[in-house]
Amino acid sequence: LNYLGSDDTYIQLLEELKDSENVRLSTSIKFQLQKAYNYKQKNRGYDNKYYKDIFDNYDYTSSVFFDYGKLENDLIEISLQLMKSRQQINGEKEDLINDRYRDALKFNGYLVNDQTRTGESQSKKSVGEVDLEVQNKDTLVTESLIEALVIKTDNQKTITDHYEKLIKNYDVVGNENNFILVYVKSSEPQSLWEKYKLHFEEIEERDLVKENIKIGYTKHNKMKITHIFVNFYSS
Repeated sequence: LNYLGSDDTYIQLLEELKDSENVRLSTSIKFQLQKAYNYKQKNRGYDNKYYKDIFDNYDYTSSVFFDYGKLENDLIEISLQLMKSRQQINGEKEDLINDRYRDALKFNGYLVNDQTRTGESQSKKSVGEVDLEVQNKDTLVTESLIEALVIKTDNQKTITDHYEKLIKNYDVVGNENNFILVYVKSSEPQSLWEKYKLHFEEIEERDLVKENIKIGYTKHNKMKITHIFVNFYSS
């Protein structure tokens, strides 16, 4: 649902859906419709005055406007806090680390499901299980998926498999922004980060002045994938 307002291609579809009996869904759809008409106005001079007032009869306290930037910053802050326990985390399996992130996100007010059965597996025989699913608290629409993996060395198969599952198998609705949490257990995180980036055709780095955490962005069609590369190594 979130990508439908990213251009004017889906205006007709959104128009047909905007009067849904589900008030929360209808509000979310009308927000996407507003974005789509704004896009059309920006690029083709289209007058969408009517849609500028589209929310007049809706409750603006409703959190239909999901803030991906806040989710990214909260995941970074959670990672920095968890680094204080990296001596213990270094010996933990992926699922236990996922539990730490899930609990921290819930503490920060997010609606989070873990090991959610969604999409299809790589074999295409059954649904797959994404590590964490973040939903909008008001619309209950899935806003973002979080896939996690542990790496100690430059393992191309592990990195590629997790990335491909996220962008091609798990996200069947086309979220605007999904996340990959990379739990690094290496004494040379900078070197491993440089090798990690080579597995992607194009990756944009965020200038984050932290030695043990790196942020990168890739794109798949209209989907943004945020890579949060966190070193939990402890000798």
